[in-house]
Amino acid sequence: MSDKALENALRHRDAIAAQINRAQQQIEEWRRSAAEIDAFIATWHKYADVTNAATAKEPVVVMPIRDDIPLPSPSPRKRMATNNSTKEEVARVTRELIEVHGAPIQRTVLLNLLRERGLVIDGTEPETVLSTMLWRMSKEGAPIVHLKGIGYWDSERDWPAARHFPSLAKKLEAEGAFSGLDKEPQR
Repeated sequence: MSDKALENALRHRDAIAAQINRAQQQIEEWRRSAAEIDAFIATWHKYADVTNAATAKEPVVVMPIRDDIPLPSPSPRKRMATNNSTKEEVARVTRELIEVHGAPIQRTVLLNLLRERGLVIDGTEPETVLSTMLWRMSKEGAPIVHLKGIGYWDSERDWPAARHFPSLAKKLEAEGAFSGLDKEPQR
């Protein structure tokens, strides 16, 4: 691909997708933290017996927070250990499924088909895990593309409904149609 503007747009889109993925992971981490806090509060209420504390003759003792004990520094990013199939295996089987199916496959359907074939794709949001695996593999050269609103497809095959024409791009590139587009326009 010789068109700099298109390359820049694709690179920018990929960077945004990575930011969205990181944000989703951060949100999940915050949700887990909030759930831990809720569990603590529920346990505290259970053992503090606050319903009877107001009528009890003995005062409720609240322990002061100790600031002489250093808190552990938070890790920059906690990663959950998973037993997921490798992204390479997921990409290989995805290619096989696309070939057999003969048309783009929507993410939810693809996830179910991969699981039916014995692949493991787990996490708090398995569909996002699958998307990330396939996105990373496409960046490593796997011929898989996500056609927006349509599904995953072989990046080397045309799919006119999504205006995906790699054969035309190869033909135009071979004919030199993109040569000179990297240069600054003359004024």
